[in-house]
Amino acid sequence: MTMSRCRLLKLGMLLVVTMLFPFEVLAEEDGESQDIRRHCIGLLWCIEQSPGAVSTDGLLWLYSAEERGSYSRLAVRPLYSMEEDPTRDLLRRSILWPLGTYERRGDHAWAHVFPLYWHSEGPGQEWTFTVPLYLKSIHGDSAWHHLFPLFSRHVMGEYYARNFVLGPLLITTRDTRTDLTQWDLLFPFFHYRQDLNSSNSWLFPLYWSGEDPSKSEAYRYILPLYGSSDDPSQHYHFLFPFYGYADNTSTHVKRLAILGLPPAKGFSAIPSLALFEQVTTGDETSHRIFPLYSYVSGADGSSTFDALLLYRHQTAPSGTIDRFFPLYRYEGNADSQTHEFDLLGYREASWFRYEDNPDRTQHWLLGLYNYDGSRDGPSQLSALGYRRLSLYLHRSQDNLTEDRLVPLYDYFRQGNNSVLSLLGMSEIALYRQESSPSLFQHRLFPLYRYRHDLAKDETQFDALLLYRHLTTPVQTADRLLPFWDYAGATTEADWRISLLGIESMALYRHDSNDAHTSDHLFPFYGYRSEQNGDTRFSVLGLPPFGQLAAWSLYEHDHSSTEVNDRFFPLYRYRKDTTEQASEFDMLGMGSASLVHHEATPTSVTNRVFPLYRYAHDEKTGQTTINLLGVEPVSLFRSQSSPTQNAHHAFPLYSYRQAGEAHRLSAIGLPSIGSMPALSLYAHETTPSTLHDRLFPIYSYRANDATDSTSFSALWMFWRTTSPTTSQTSLFPIASMTKDEATGETSWSLIGLEPAIPMSWIRHTWSPTGSSGLFFPLYNYRNEGNQSVLSIGGVSHLAIYRQETTPTYHSHRLFPLYSFQQDLTQDVAQTSILLAYRHERSSSGSKDIFIPLWHYERHDEQNERRFNALGLGNFSLYEHRTTSAGTTDRFFPLYKYESTRETGTAEFSFIWPLVDYKNRQGTVTSVSLLWWLISYEHPDADHSNFHFLGGSKMAVVRRMTSPRESVFEFNPIIPLYRYRHETERGTSWDLFGGLVGMDRAKEQTRMKLFWLSL
Repeated sequence: MTMSRCRLLKLGMLLVVTMLFPFEVLAEEDGESQDIRRHCIGLLWCIEQSPGAVSTDGLLWLYSAEERGSYSRLAVRPLYSMEEDPTRDLLRRSILWPLGTYERRGDHAWAHVFPLYWHSEGPGQEWTFTVPLYLKSIHGDSAWHHLFPLFSRHVMGEYYARNFVLGPLLITTRDTRTDLTQWDLLFPFFHYRQDLNSSNSWLFPLYWSGEDPSKSEAYRYILPLYGSSDDPSQHYHFLFPFYGYADNTSTHVKRLAILGLPPAKGFSAIPSLALFEQVTTGDETSHRIFPLYSYVSGADGSSTFDALLLYRHQTAPSGTIDRFFPLYRYEGNADSQTHEFDLLGYREASWFRYEDNPDRTQHWLLGLYNYDGSRDGPSQLSALGYRRLSLYLHRSQDNLTEDRLVPLYDYFRQGNNSVLSLLGMSEIALYRQESSPSLFQHRLFPLYRYRHDLAKDETQFDALLLYRHLTTPVQTADRLLPFWDYAGATTEADWRISLLGIESMALYRHDSNDAHTSDHLFPFYGYRSEQNGDTRFSVLGLPPFGQLAAWSLYEHDHSSTEVNDRFFPLYRYRKDTTEQASEFDMLGMGSASLVHHEATPTSVTNRVFPLYRYAHDEKTGQTTINLLGVEPVSLFRSQSSPTQNAHHAFPLYSYRQAGEAHRLSAIGLPSIGSMPALSLYAHETTPSTLHDRLFPIYSYRANDATDSTSFSALWMFWRTTSPTTSQTSLFPIASMTKDEATGETSWSLIGLEPAIPMSWIRHTWSPTGSSGLFFPLYNYRNEGNQSVLSIGGVSHLAIYRQETTPTYHSHRLFPLYSFQQDLTQDVAQTSILLAYRHERSSSGSKDIFIPLWHYERHDEQNERRFNALGLGNFSLYEHRTTSAGTTDRFFPLYKYESTRETGTAEFSFIWPLVDYKNRQGTVTSVSLLWWLISYEHPDADHSNFHFLGGSKMAVVRRMTSPRESVFEFNPIIPLYRYRHETERGTSWDLFGGLVGMDRAKEQTRMKLFWLSL
C-alpha cells in the first residue's frame, strides 16, 4: 500500500515538470509496433508525430492542428476552427463560435451567422433565414420566398407562382397547367380568377360574378338589388324588393315571390319572406297574400283555405275540418267514423267538448261534470271537479262499484270484499270498517282498534295507543306502557316480564327459557346463566348482554374453557384452562397496565412499566431484557438466541453478532436492521468484507471477493483500487485515474473529482489517442488520423478552431473568416466578415456579396443566374438563363420570359398595366389594366373580348367560336344580348329577357316577360 502511494506521488511530480520544462521523448510500443515522437516546449508548443498522423498544439492550446489519415483539423481559439474528413464527407468550419458556423455532411449542409443568418440544405430541400428580413424554403419543386414585410412568393416548378405584396394588399397567382390567372386586392374585398374552364370575380360585398361553360353555369349578383344564376339544375333571378323567381328543374318546383325577399336558392322547400308567393310543384299548387289568406290545392282533389291565421277550412276525401279559433272547432273523419266538436277552446283545453266513435261516447262541461261511457257497459260520472279529482265520483264496471262524496263518505265494493269510510277518505278517515271472508276489522280513531283474523285465529285489541292485548294459538301478550310488559308461550316454558320500562331497558327484567336465564335490577346487579353451565355476574353497572363484556366495575365470568375476574381499574385476572395460559394485570389493562404478568407452557413475560421488561421463549431459546424504556426504544437492551446475540447501552455502544458477521458501533444511535449505524465509530466484518470508520477522520472498506479496497480521510483524500481500475484524489487539488482494461490514463487539477467528473485542467492518454483541456484557454483531441484544436474557448465555442481529417480541412477565426474544404467532393467554401461568400465545386461555383450581388453557375444544368440589389429571388434585378428559356426582370418596371420548347414569350410592363403574350409570333393575349380591356385569341377559331370587366359579367363582351357568337352590353344590369348559334338560330333580348325574340330556322317567336309567345 505504501509503495503504490509513493509511485503515484512521483508520477504527479513528473507531470508538473513535463508542463513547465521542455524535453523530447521517443516512445516505442511493442504491442502495436508504432513509433510515436512528441516534442513539447512546456505549454507553448507541442508536436506529436506518428505513422499517418501529425498534430500540433501551441500557445497554451490556443492553436491546434492535426492531420490523421483522411481527417484534418485546425483551430485558432477562440477565433477560428476547421474540421474535415473526406471519407465521411464531412466539412465543418467555425468563426468565433457559436456566432458563425458551417457544416456539410454528405448531401446535407448547415450554416448560420448568429443571430442574423441561418441556412440548411439537402437533397430536394433548402431553408434560409436572414433576420429579420428574408426567409427562403424549398421542398422538392415547391419554393417559398419571403421579404418581410413587403413581398412573398410561392413557386412550384415552372408552372405555378403566387406572389404576396404587403400581405393581403395584393395577391397574384399563375398556373400554366390550367392557364390560371388570379388576382386578389385587399383580400378578400376584390378578387378575379380565370382559367381554361371557368372564371369568377367579386367586389366584396357588392358585386359577384362567374361562369363555367363546361358545366353551363353562370351567375351575377349586384347585392342587394339584383341577382341572376343559371345552371342545368335551376334558374334563379331576383330584383329586390320587387320580385324573385326560382325554377328548380331537378325537383320540379317553381317559386315566384313579389314584394319581399326572393326565394332561398338551393332550398326549394323553404318559403320566401314576401307578401305574395306562388309555388307550383308536381303534386300541388299554392298562393298566398300575407297575412290575409293562404290557399293550397292538391292533385287528389283536396284543398285548404286559411284566413288571418284564425280560420281554416279543409276538405279531403277522408274528412272535413272547420275551425274558427278559439270559438269553435268541428272535425269529422269518414274512415274512422269519428266526430269531434269543441266550444271556447281547442281539443282537451276547450270549455265544452263532445266526442264519439264506434266504441265510446264522451262529453264534459269543464268544472261541472264529466261523463265517459263505453258501448259495452262500463261508465264513469264525476261532478264538481275533474274525473277522480272531483268531489263526487260514481264508477261501475263488471263486479266493481265505487261511490264517494268528499269528505262525508267513501264506499268501495269488489266481489265479497267491501270497505266503508266515514268522515274522511280511505285510510285517513276517522271511522273505517273492512270485511272479507278471512278478515274483519273496524276502528274509531283514536279511541280503539279491533282486528280479528279468521284464517290465523288471531285477535288483537288496542286502546288509546298505550294498552295492547294479543292472543294467538302460540302466545299471549299483555302490555300497559310504561308499567308492565308480559309475554309468554302457551306450549313452552318460555316467558318474560319487564317492570318500569321496555324490554332490556326496564329497571327490573326477568327472562327465562330452555337456553338461558337472565335477571337484573339496574344498576345494582346483573346475572346470566347459560344451558351449558356458563355464568356471568356483574355489580354496579350495566348487566351483561350476549357475548359482550359488561360495563360495570366488577365482573366475574366462568366457563368450561376460561375464567375471568376483574375489578376496574385495580386488577384483571384471566386464565385459559385449555391452553394452560394465564394473564395478570394491575393498575391498567393489557399492554396499557403498569404491572403485567403472562405465562404459557413455553414462555414467560414480566413487566413493570417503565423500569424493566423480561421475556423468555423456550421454543426459540430467545431471551430479551429491557431496562428504562419501552421495547425496542430503551436505554439498555439485551437479546440472545442460539443463532445471534445483540446488546446496546444507549448512547455508548451497540453490538450485534449473527453467525460470522459482527457489527459494533459507539457514541451514537445503534444500527437498525441492515441500515448503517448513525454513530461516530462503526466496525463491521463478514467472511469476505471489512468496514471500519471513525467519523469524520477516516473510512476504510475492503472486499476480498472482488479484490477491491477503498480508503478516505477527512473527506479530502480518496484512494480506490480494483483489479481493473485505480484512482487517487486529493480534493479539490488533483485526481489521477488509470484503467488497466483499456490502457487509459487521465489526470486532472482543480476540480470536483471523484464526486463529480468536472475539473479545470484535464488530460487523458490511451493507445488510440489523447485529449486535453485547460478551460477556457484551449481544448484539443487526437484520435487516429483526426485532430481538433480550439483556442479561446471550448470545442465549437472557441474563437479559433481547426479541424483536420484525411478528407476534410477547416479552420476559422471568428468573426474574420471561415474556410472549409471537402477533398472527396472537391468542394471548397470561404466566408469573410459574414458578408462575402465563395463556394467552388466540380459542378459550378457561387459568389455572394450581401446585399450587392449574387451569382451562380451550374455546369451540369447549363444554368447561369445573376441577381443584384437584394437577396436571391428577392432582388431588384435578376437575369437567368437555362436550357429551357430566359428570364430577365427589373422589379417593378418590367419582366420578360421566353420558352424555347414552345416558342412562347411573355412581357409585362408595370403589371397589370400592360400584359402581352404570343406564341410562334402570333398574339394570344393582351390586357390593359387587367379588367379595363382584355383580348384573348388562343387559336384561329376562338376569341374573347371584354371591356370594363372580366369573363361573362363584363360591361361589353364579344365572344366567337365555331358553335356560336355572342355580343352583350350590360351596364350595371343586363341590357342587351345578341346570340347566334349555328344549330339553333339567332336570338336577342332586352333587360335579361323582359323583351326579346328567338328565330330558329323558319320559326320566329317573341318573348314578353320572360315567356315565349
